[in-house]
Amino acid sequence: MAAAVSAAAVILLLLWVISRAGLKKQSRIFKSGTWKEINWDANDEFDPDDETLYHTMDFDRDREFRLLMMTDIHYRNDGWYGIWTINFQNRKTDRDLRYLVKETNPDLIIVSGDVESGSLNDDNYRNFTDMMDSLGVPWTLVFGNHDAETRADKPAVMNIVEKGKNTVFRQGPTNLGITKDRVIDDRVYDEKTDKYAGGLGNTVINLRDKKTGIIYYSFILADTGDWQNMYGNMKSKNRLSVGPRPFSRVGVGLTDRQIEWYKYIIDGLTKYNRKKGGDTPETMFISHIAPNVCDYAAILSQYDNSYGGCYTSGGYPYNDLPFSTDAEWSSPADRPYIEFDESNKELTSDPKIAARLKFYNENAVEKAGNDAISQYLCLADNDKRGDYISGKNEKYPNPMHLSQLVKIIDREYPTHRENDLFIRAVYEKGSTKRMASGHNHCDGYEVFFDGITYNSVVKTGDIYVDRDWDNGNRGGSLFKIIGTNDGVSVKSEAVFTRNTGGKSARYPRPVTDWQE
Repeated sequence: MAAAVSAAAVILLLLWVISRAGLKKQSRIFKSGTWKEINWDANDEFDPDDETLYHTMDFDRDREFRLLMMTDIHYRNDGWYGIWTINFQNRKTDRDLRYLVKETNPDLIIVSGDVESGSLNDDNYRNFTDMMDSLGVPWTLVFGNHDAETRADKPAVMNIVEKGKNTVFRQGPTNLGITKDRVIDDRVYDEKTDKYAGGLGNTVINLRDKKTGIIYYSFILADTGDWQNMYGNMKSKNRLSVGPRPFSRVGVGLTDRQIEWYKYIIDGLTKYNRKKGGDTPETMFISHIAPNVCDYAAILSQYDNSYGGCYTSGGYPYNDLPFSTDAEWSSPADRPYIEFDESNKELTSDPKIAARLKFYNENAVEKAGNDAISQYLCLADNDKRGDYISGKNEKYPNPMHLSQLVKIIDREYPTHRENDLFIRAVYEKGSTKRMASGHNHCDGYEVFFDGITYNSVVKTGDIYVDRDWDNGNRGGSLFKIIGTNDGVSVKSEAVFTRNTGGKSARYPRPVTDWQE
């Protein structure tokens, strides 16, 4: 008996070694995809019927439109145990996807990033595309920070998505990256990759009323990027010899070109509707990583609600856990530039360049706790936050009104004024009343603040990534959109496939004494 057990153990160990060796070999077979060069220009005519760039759904505005948002599916095919257990967990995730669709009966599904985080990301994307097509519902996605980090680059996984029979994914413009005139030194500009730093999948999905032909609601999807072109990342993923990847970047966020494109979309929708007797439609901005203002709204809304700040209901049990601003690994998206890679010794060997990069990254690019809004609201500093909330900070009358604060920064702090270009564009255009994102895993919430509703969608996948913020909660969010006499009504609710009640250790409530 003992001999049989020992033999079985040896055989299992041998199979595990072979599996790991095969996986390691396969993960180093790098794959690149193709894309169409689509050069956006602000003078282009916006045409919502241009199906190469956008997708328009004709719908009765007085009938409820149901959007299901899922996020952070995180299919895997690696780990110390090889592929067996992971594949079993992937199948559990597939069952959750089917349950969410059956429970919510959506008209459209949008996945807000991190479909996968395995070594063989192209294999995971094939499984994902087949799974989504089997649901029989139109679907699309925005890319997350993990989707293109292993053997297949972003164009390669995009090519797989484009083959889906029910997908409404659109590649979008390819020139929303960093332009040469926006960098501090020509020597740190790489035309092959920087011009593509705006990512893929920047597009719009419109809801157009069947009776009037007026677009009454639009979803604006934006790629907030990844870290795949960091020197340290390429080295750890064994792809230094392959070089930087197209449509990836150093850091995450929105480029200045993406922000200009966002404003162009709002203006184009307005012009289109006015020809038909309508006006600017309401829009929802969807990304993987949330704009930074989302965190601030969640924090500020736990204090004085005189500016309309409040947590909504809708089945979000973690509304009492707003995020802190000290998560440096996840600096969100209120930035017009992409930070430069100081870990690349070849780039920083020139002391003059190194010094300028350091200054640039610290002053002209948003870092956690160092972008314009958070630097001057000082949300991470208890004493200064207390002065702000109590009105003792003379520089900021009308405390807690972010829409006024960005105007003060614009006027008084020229070094930092461009850090918050995106939220300033949102306030300027007035169309985006809701922002929805993934990335934060178990802490789904909804908060209304200063005229905008912010949704953090709870993760959908069963795969655990980091114990601090993967406490077993998973599901998605259902958005119900219907036209009214006053415009549009949008309501959301959390839909859980599992709710353990586990709370994140990564995002604690910052302080509570200011409520007294």
